[in-house]
Amino acid sequence: SGIDELSEISTSDLLGRDVMTAHAELIEARIKNKVVLVTGAGGSIGGELCRQILTYGPSRLIALDVSEAALFTIIAELDGRCNDSGSDFTPVVGSILDDNLIGSIFKKFNINTVYHSAAYKHVPLMEKNVIQVFKNNVLGTAILAKYSKKFGVENFTLISTDKAVNPTNVMGASKRLAEMLCLTSGDAETPTLFNVVRFGNVLGSSGSAVPIFIEQIKNGGPVTVTDSEMTRFFMSIPEASQLVLQASGLAKDGNIFVLNMGKSIRILDLAKKLIRLFGKVPVEFGSKVKDNELEIKFTGIRSGEKLYEELTFSLGDLKNTIHPMIFNASEPPLLYEETNGKLMQLSSLISKSDYDGLFKFLSDDFPGVSDITQSADIFIEERDLR
Repeated sequence: SGIDELSEISTSDLLGRDVMTAHAELIEARIKNKVVLVTGAGGSIGGELCRQILTYGPSRLIALDVSEAALFTIIAELDGRCNDSGSDFTPVVGSILDDNLIGSIFKKFNINTVYHSAAYKHVPLMEKNVIQVFKNNVLGTAILAKYSKKFGVENFTLISTDKAVNPTNVMGASKRLAEMLCLTSGDAETPTLFNVVRFGNVLGSSGSAVPIFIEQIKNGGPVTVTDSEMTRFFMSIPEASQLVLQASGLAKDGNIFVLNMGKSIRILDLAKKLIRLFGKVPVEFGSKVKDNELEIKFTGIRSGEKLYEELTFSLGDLKNTIHPMIFNASEPPLLYEETNGKLMQLSSLISKSDYDGLFKFLSDDFPGVSDITQSADIFIEERDLR
């Protein structure tokens, strides 16, 4: 019964606010009769972007994902939708790091619009896979940006995260570098508009709090919360995806769009709310639990996690746009030479599996990340092979 009840738990119940309606004209500007590439198309946001894009009549949707299983699942759903919309549909299994594959996709299809959502995103997991997260999130973005410029893509939107602001973990640092790369990729010779859309957590995405809490509630508890004061910004997957599409319609070049996610929500309050929505009473761990009660257990903050997230480097940076849910962050401009220098340095460190150099690079550029565990035994990467 638990999971059946979930469908009745509305987003507004959990978020404490209503979901906004779309400005269709902003979305159509980038999608109608265009060739659209979505990377990470098998993921929560990527899959939802594909669903929504098809309702706006692209001439072709190219769905790229490194996971065959994830892509297979989304294909089963999208094939029928493509027949209904008259759009061509091209699913591609492959990595954004495969330079030849990415080059051939851009060469073969005259791509107009790119939504780049492929990324490694689980914070504690990526603390143990440092080279992989930088390789995928930064170098993969560089390959996509390179071919977008070369083949004259009109609009390139990077899906980013609040964890890129003052990062305290390697995933956040990798996304900040990806942002910097996009923001310095546009130039006078390039028709491509590069922009970034930054937002917080999405309800129900893989590995996020709500599905984990629901599973724990179904199993009779306890529901695990890292810290009683931890807060996060939340949005539903359809809402975040729709706002990404609308933000790309507002792009001028080098914009950082920040989605208006309302007030941040205490994770503890979210857990209590879910427990109550399932008809139970939340109690502290270690209590004698009655039939209608469920325990909440505090497990402590994990490596790289913050108590609260920030959506911008300074609150004064946020400017309104014509859309009430989308802000434009006017952050200090980045220099191409400096960002490109960092990219070359990172690329060299990765190719040599130079962990010590990588940590030095990180501590210089992202002081908040420098407390990461540097003991060799946590890594299962190339260091073991030397």
